[in-house]
Amino acid sequence: VWLIAHDPACIRHFLKDSFDNYTKPSPDQNPFFHFFHRWVGDGIFTFRHGKGAPDEGHAWHIQRKIAAGIFSRANFQNNMGEVFSEKAGRMVRGLEAAAKSGEAVDLQAMFFCFTMDSILQIFFGEA
Repeated sequence: VWLIAHDPACIRHFLKDSFDNYTKPSPDQNPFFHFFHRWVGDGIFTFRHGKGAPDEGHAWHIQRKIAAGIFSRANFQNNMGEVFSEKAGRMVRGLEAAAKSGEAVDLQAMFFCFTMDSILQIFFGEA
């Protein structure tokens, strides 16, 4: 069952107020999560949390603490903002060059590259 929530109160319910009542499906029971897990491996995006998790979410909580340090306000102000600005500038220059030459642009590919380049720069210092 897939559920899409748009109401901010519903989103708060799932992500904050009752977070431990909901978890990701087991990769053994869901083809999407099976292949997603094979693609990204073990980590915050694939570990199960809450009541449905085999370890009651212990592994997920460890990953969450690690991620919380990366996405701090100070890190964003000191590093992420610069990275996103630099990568956005490169993307704008690419779009301007394509517009001048009349070249078609695959925006989905450009945004994917923007996202991956930014994440690699923020997490690993290179891209």
